[in-house]
Amino acid sequence: MQDSGTHAPARLLLVDDNVVLLRTLARAMGREGFEVATATSAGHAIRMMAEQPWQAVISDYMLGPGGDGLSVLSAAARFHPRSVRILLTGSADASLYAAAEGNAAITHLLHKPIELSEIRRILRAAALPGSHRARAEVTAAPNARRGT
Repeated sequence: MQDSGTHAPARLLLVDDNVVLLRTLARAMGREGFEVATATSAGHAIRMMAEQPWQAVISDYMLGPGGDGLSVLSAAARFHPRSVRILLTGSADASLYAAAEGNAAITHLLHKPIELSEIRRILRAAALPGSHRARAEVTAAPNARRGT
């Protein structure tokens, strides 16, 4: 529920073929004040991004047949270039890290097991509407960014 005068929560798309992890992360991010949707495949996530705006996309790297997290975040960068795009991986493959480092579609790379506090920190640092910190900043200083 929204109070009048507050911004709508940021829309967060979570993508993982591990349904247990997906549900856990969705619940946690919902409690943080984000509007959360989930997809279990790259194709489904890409269709969702083509149809609706998303301020943040978090995707696992390994998604099974039909695409990987790099294809999801590349689509996110194309459809929503100002979005926060986080790639999650359990891989220790150095080539993945090298590819991610030079890839503008990935704004953050996190190694599993993930800490929810790290995801919270990234999303709050982006001051996305809906995060508890972003709400407080908007309420306390609504004109703080004017004049730049």
